[in-house]
Amino acid sequence: MTNVESLLKLYYLNTYKLSFDYAIPMLPMDFSLRQYVYLRNMEFIPFADYLVADNEKVQDVLYSVGADILFRFEKFLILNNTFKMGVRAAYNGGSLSDRVGMKEPYSFRFVAGVDF
Repeated sequence: MTNVESLLKLYYLNTYKLSFDYAIPMLPMDFSLRQYVYLRNMEFIPFADYLVADNEKVQDVLYSVGADILFRFEKFLILNNTFKMGVRAAYNGGSLSDRVGMKEPYSFRFVAGVDF
């Protein structure tokens, strides 16, 4: 359970979430820089999330759609595990985003992660 889902359970009796994401490998690169960096490929990951939260008085909706473009490294400096880094573009909306005062629905972020 994510932090957002834990927080929503404090204020709403029921929450329902539907998520979709699919990693599409692109550009098989197989590029290495000595023993320090091994770049495997690039991944395109479209996603969509839809959440409904309700209690006895109100029902709120939160949704997001977007995509990640990630570079997948099998070795990156001292990391021997799969390391991914790239950018995320997303559009967020719904009545819950209005309730918390989200002013800008578009977001562009740097993302990174390690698979253990």
